[in-house]
Amino acid sequence: MALTRIGNPQAQMLNQRMQMSFALCEYADIQEFERLATADRELTRSAELPYLADSFIFLSIAEGFHGQWEHAIELAEEGVRLEQEGSVLAGFHRGQLVRALAYGGQRERVLALIDGSPVNLPPAHGLGGNGP
Repeated sequence: MALTRIGNPQAQMLNQRMQMSFALCEYADIQEFERLATADRELTRSAELPYLADSFIFLSIAEGFHGQWEHAIELAEEGVRLEQEGSVLAGFHRGQLVRALAYGGQRERVLALIDGSPVNLPPAHGLGGNGP
């Protein structure tokens, strides 16, 4: 997909992501979700937007719907690799990697990822987050 010049690629990306959400959540159209996730990756790359990690996670989710857990893991790993340091979306990226690994039967990797997580996880039954 070539970048459609509308003057604001961020707005185009957000609009496309909303369409992706509707395709999945309202219409349960996995093929459309996957098509839009692929288009999202192409848009974020071509416009050099700092959200490419998210695109790989969306594609990982789509592969999971198809039961293709090895490919879902590869895509999620790329999403984690590309995430911006300090990003508030780090949990989203890493959460999908944990999910793909778990469904892919890689329990030891899941536990290692959780135990060695550089993300500050809240204590059990405690408050957490990056806010005050």
